[in-house]
Amino acid sequence: MVKLEFAYDLCSSILKVSNSIARPDAAEMLGEIHAYLTLTRSAIVGAEARAHDWGGGAFFPHRDLSVLRCVMPGWMTRVNQIIRAIGSHNLLCTPSLKLFEDPEIGDMLRKYLPGAAGMSAEQRASIMRTAWDFAGSALGSRIELYEMFYLTSQGRARIGDHMYAQRDGQWGQVREFLEKSGAMPDVDWK
Repeated sequence: MVKLEFAYDLCSSILKVSNSIARPDAAEMLGEIHAYLTLTRSAIVGAEARAHDWGGGAFFPHRDLSVLRCVMPGWMTRVNQIIRAIGSHNLLCTPSLKLFEDPEIGDMLRKYLPGAAGMSAEQRASIMRTAWDFAGSALGSRIELYEMFYLTSQGRARIGDHMYAQRDGQWGQVREFLEKSGAMPDVDWK
């Protein structure tokens, strides 16, 4: 959840640099990240509300929290794609903050690379460099790999959730509908 909150704020900041936050395509991408954030927050709140005491001092969130293992790898990969899309060329050609100290080019950078609405060139560079670190650098790649494999692979997580659902016998709406509608006689569905 914290990574998604940071990513949403980072994307908002990137778009403010170029005064593009109101563009429909940008708003759609921000809305996508916000949807992931909201669903993650809801899963955490729900798992905390349905937590249980296993005894011996162990207290665990509800198992439904595991659904995040199934979706976060895809979501974080998509978030990084969005950061790269909205940051575009700025992620590659933003000067380091050290270059602003250079007596030959520091003043030119300040003159020609400011952000929108009075944002300084240094502020713009800080935002874009942070975006690069989050989504383009080796660190950004590690975030994706971490989400993909830390708790298990996405495929294994999905299989596990499916197996729990089948074991717990939570389903029966189709059978009930077919039996009540007379479309299927009472049959042993095991």
